[in-house]
Amino acid sequence: MLHSIDDINDALNELFEEQIMPDLNTITPTQRQSCGLDTRAIPPSLMYSKNMIVVPSNNRGSLDYYGGFEYVDKECITQVGDYVIYSSDDDRVNELIDSLYNIAGEVVSDDE
Repeated sequence: MLHSIDDINDALNELFEEQIMPDLNTITPTQRQSCGLDTRAIPPSLMYSKNMIVVPSNNRGSLDYYGGFEYVDKECITQVGDYVIYSSDDDRVNELIDSLYNIAGEVVSDDE
């Protein structure tokens, strides 16, 4: 039983880490250097898939400020526990996802 906000946050983190994180890619140093954004914008903990970019909430400020993610449509940003999820429905997010996959030598397909 959840007794406090901290319990709820912990449960959300556990669910996210068990159900979502295994399907995410972790940014590599090469991607970080070559993605076209200021390296201060990209935390080493950034994770991504074809549908989203995820950062720990304590790293959001640098991505917003140095990466221009403060302009991402608010409807495309969700916080789950200690993580912030940026949806690929926003052009800025989608461009970064495409760049990360291109650097990795993969192509993002809408059919997947």
